[in-house]
Amino acid sequence: MWNVKVFLGLMVLLLGNYGFCSAQISLENMILKNRKIKEAYKGLDNPLQIKGEDSSLDYTITSSGKNRIIKDKQFKNKFRYSPSYNNRLDTLRIYQNGKIVKEEYFMAKRVPDPAPFVYKNGRTGLSKSQIKASPYLRCWPFEYNLRLPIRIVSFDLTVKDKFGNIVIAGSKNSGQKINKQNLFFIEQQKKGATLYFENIKAALSSDIRNMQGLVIKII
Repeated sequence: MWNVKVFLGLMVLLLGNYGFCSAQISLENMILKNRKIKEAYKGLDNPLQIKGEDSSLDYTITSSGKNRIIKDKQFKNKFRYSPSYNNRLDTLRIYQNGKIVKEEYFMAKRVPDPAPFVYKNGRTGLSKSQIKASPYLRCWPFEYNLRLPIRIVSFDLTVKDKFGNIVIAGSKNSGQKINKQNLFFIEQQKKGATLYFENIKAALSSDIRNMQGLVIKII
């Protein structure tokens, strides 16, 4: 009996400083009704690769949920799998020469939100020169291992001086860059002033996400 294994790998896409950031995602296995369930992510082209004794053989994969599966034009054993629903079990059947050689079970789930940051991830205190050097709101992955593009759509910025007085209240910023007017007022602040990034909206695939806020202290 020839065994075929299907592994779900995840595409790495890093788009640098063009309004995108990375979100990483970990794959987990779980047991449901004595079946080994793998996870794929809604709205993404999750790569599938068939590995067996002869990976050059021609394969076909079908989805019980009628989800999109695209075969690679160059490699006969590679596919792209894009589930449409969250938390819905899908059975993928692998055929070779018209015969089913393996079944794999997948559950689609939502891509988690990344965390926003300015300058460097995890920094809650920044100097004015650091903000000026990188005046962008970006995103940082948690523990995930998938990288995918996320575009910052907009955010509000409130600035309080070191005494707690409001200097800027909910100023609108489009895209990922802090606008020139806000940067001017930030430059006037002393150490101890605080920046509040709120109402952060980001586009992930076809979803618009409301991100968690970020607080930065000027040091």
